[in-house]
Amino acid sequence: MLETERLRLEPLGPVHAEALFQVYREPGVSRYLVSRADSRAEFDLIFARALGFRDSHGMWAVMGCSDGALLGRVGFFAFGEEARPELAILLTTSAWGRGIATEACRAAIPHALAEHDWREVVAIVRPGNHASMRVLEKLGFAVESSLVLKGEPARLLR
Repeated sequence: MLETERLRLEPLGPVHAEALFQVYREPGVSRYLVSRADSRAEFDLIFARALGFRDSHGMWAVMGCSDGALLGRVGFFAFGEEARPELAILLTTSAWGRGIATEACRAAIPHALAEHDWREVVAIVRPGNHASMRVLEKLGFAVESSLVLKGEPARLLR
């Protein structure tokens, strides 16, 4: 478990599935996702994949310290053929604009780098997701390239 001033990051587990499914269903959230869940069955596959990365890379439920509410998830997937560690954060729209994403990432990244032999961390952002771009820039990420994922443009940051 990781803790910050306002957040508790606990290892993602089945207990978080229903609340996280509700976050995935929020239109503001889903429009920027690389892997969208149009049904509960699709979400269950995405969630199972995230659980698979919990132990190998690190994947946490982002919980508010004050009320214990699930705000989203943060962690790392393996991206591309080279399996580059990819930072992925997803937050409920009610947590946007409050520095929650930056705070969660500032806890997750150093922890993951200390636990793994990673030389880099990458992130993927869809065009138009200016808030995520600002968060990643605050964290020191810079655009590495443009790419197309699942038929839609994206930017790869490092």
